[in-house]
Amino acid sequence: MTRSERLRIAQRYTFAFGQGHLSAFLSSLSMLGLVLAISLLIIVLSVMNGFDKEMRERILALVPHITVYSAAPIVDGTKIVELIKTHPAVEAVAPFAQFDALVTRGTDIETVRGIGLNTREPGAFDSLAAYLDASATAQFREQPNGLILGVGVAEHLGVSVGERLMLIVPGAGDSGQTGPAQFETVQLSAILNTGTELDQTIALVHLELASQLAGLHGEVSGFRVTTNRLFDVQRIGWELQDMLPPGYYSTN
Repeated sequence: MTRSERLRIAQRYTFAFGQGHLSAFLSSLSMLGLVLAISLLIIVLSVMNGFDKEMRERILALVPHITVYSAAPIVDGTKIVELIKTHPAVEAVAPFAQFDALVTRGTDIETVRGIGLNTREPGAFDSLAAYLDASATAQFREQPNGLILGVGVAEHLGVSVGERLMLIVPGAGDSGQTGPAQFETVQLSAILNTGTELDQTIALVHLELASQLAGLHGEVSGFRVTTNRLFDVQRIGWELQDMLPPGYYSTN
């Protein structure tokens, strides 16, 4: 069949030309359905690709892919870090200390989840520093009592960079005993605005201060692990538990 014959048949069943209205209607309806189906498929794929990129580069880049804890106090954290790094899927490991606290300004009070990171540790602070000004990051690194608040917490308190705030941490120790609350005066070095839920709860301080407030006496709460296999973290967490001494467990 020649090209001209194919074109003639296509025109005959596409356009009525005074006859065959039913065939033309059915052909037009089929083409319209095909166009709509392909358009919908393109839209859905675009949305899914955008969500996947947002998930990988924005949301999952800000939180640890795997968090390793210990049921007993962690004594030799450096040895554990080196052991975790031997796993082929692990890209970075950062020790951290965490605590729950109240941050106050005058009569205004907000609850926060305090996280202490070692800003000198390669990769431990980089993902969050991307959402801060270079000057604010440098200021936080230089202030031992520096504090970075999520924008949601800062707005509720009505604070701005440079103000002094009070952290109130319920007394607790590494063995679970209770004690008097700890009070620590900190200076707001920067406000973190990631556009995620972290902005509503996070309070970042230096690792040494967080360890003191958490009652860990210089030790850490656990280790934040970044992997190169985002959607295989459950298996990787199990493999890390097998590598580590008894008493360690992981969440993802």
